[in-house]
Amino acid sequence: MAFTAADLTVVIPAHDAATTIAEAIESIIVDHDPAPTVIVVDDRSTDATAEIAARCGATVVTAEGTGPGAARNTGVRHVETGLLAFCDADDWWHDVRITEHLGVLADTTIDLVLGRTQYHVDAVTESAASDERGGAGNLLAGQHFDTDDQTVVIPHFGGATLRTEAFHRVGWIDETLSNYEDYEWFYRARDLGLSMLTSDQIAHRRRITTHSTSRLNPPTPANLMAVMQRSLQRRRALGQSGDLSPISQLGR
Repeated sequence: MAFTAADLTVVIPAHDAATTIAEAIESIIVDHDPAPTVIVVDDRSTDATAEIAARCGATVVTAEGTGPGAARNTGVRHVETGLLAFCDADDWWHDVRITEHLGVLADTTIDLVLGRTQYHVDAVTESAASDERGGAGNLLAGQHFDTDDQTVVIPHFGGATLRTEAFHRVGWIDETLSNYEDYEWFYRARDLGLSMLTSDQIAHRRRITTHSTSRLNPPTPANLMAVMQRSLQRRRALGQSGDLSPISQLGR
């Protein structure tokens, strides 16, 4: 089945993202006519996020609940297209991502395609990090890359494009989790039999700043172990192997 960009809706959860939201939206709709539908879920912003998003052509809705998981779930409730993707309000997409992912999903046996994430240290905060923390590299502390261009395949919603019905088959994002909610959903998708394909092409670029959620609320190994334990228990209940292969290898 052939898809066009008009078959895709992109959900962007946003909180006080006035400085980056226009770039995020533009990276999604550029060079596509008709363009994907963009839904910005405004999560209690106190700046001009909603106004800027509307001027850029996005549909703006108000988050039901708090946090990125709740915002993404709110956005999905408004999706009417056959394909679904997410983008964080301070990230941006690679210019060939849509064309490539639509091509992959033309294969009706594939439910989800997950591309590579490339990390970028924000130019403004890079200087501040160098002054305050002894080097901008500290902003990437704890990140592990498998290439020299700071890219990696991780179970992050920003790198995935999927069938909307497949999302609903797996279920809503767990809004009780403040960390690793992406991992939890992807492990659930794997355990429930979604057909996932990973791609070596860069899908999106992730901006890292001193105000990034991953720095303000850093995940811990215990958070990840709790998510993996859920998966193990689920797989046992389903009579599946207890093997927990890395998500990045599931579709290869």
